[in-house]
Amino acid sequence: MAGLGWLCVGALAWVVSGCAGKASNDSGGSAGAPSIAGAPSIAGAPSIAGAPSIAGAPSIAGAPNTGVDAGSDASCMGTIEEAADALGFSCPADYCAARILASDCSALPVGTQKTTAIGNGGSSSLSVSFEISPTRRKECFYSNGSLSGGLSGTLVGAAATDERASFCGGSATEISGGQQPTKVAGNPFETTLCDLAHPELNPPHDDGPPRVCLNKLGNSCAVCCPTTTPDCSHPDDYPAYGCTPGPSSFCSCGCQNGAWSCGC
Repeated sequence: MAGLGWLCVGALAWVVSGCAGKASNDSGGSAGAPSIAGAPSIAGAPSIAGAPSIAGAPSIAGAPNTGVDAGSDASCMGTIEEAADALGFSCPADYCAARILASDCSALPVGTQKTTAIGNGGSSSLSVSFEISPTRRKECFYSNGSLSGGLSGTLVGAAATDERASFCGGSATEISGGQQPTKVAGNPFETTLCDLAHPELNPPHDDGPPRVCLNKLGNSCAVCCPTTTPDCSHPDDYPAYGCTPGPSSFCSCGCQNGAWSCGC
């Protein structure tokens, strides 16, 4: 029995020793294994700061600009013909013809809602504008010549704006061609010719002959004088309007006291 007891004690000691050794090995293994601190850490790993950053990547500023964002102010230069023919209708070749086109409120071109003109009253620039919508508009620019001579009223430039990038191969929402006058906000010489939204503001319709001759005295469009001298045996107000004897003239002519008279 004594031998058997010794065997049990020895076995128990061996088990305890083995368990203790295993516990020691487990503890030693945890300490000896690569720890979180020893492992490649977040700080040691390629970090966000070290990685190619947004700043280092090709940025929006560095990316190619396609210029097709309709919300931008992308513009391009074209020929005068391209700008004058934009938006489905053409700028007339001279200022007075443009005013006549823009003054016929019942037949404005391509959905135009409002037309204005700058010129009458002595403005240094001549233009007629066609507004289709707040984002679609065309301006036709005409020469003013000089007071000493030169032909006034001929088309010299145009500009158009669209709501989408439809100009210069689809790269721009604005196009201009030819001479571009300096724009003046609130130009006192700008007059409304037609406003479909507010017809009460439109000037009275002129039932007389078309005013197609530009009078350089005040840059006004007038009736062209007949090529032959009119019969002035009629009342003094005949023909009830003054006329301009030729393009870019300073004169106004009419019958006075039974005789034909011109102011130049």
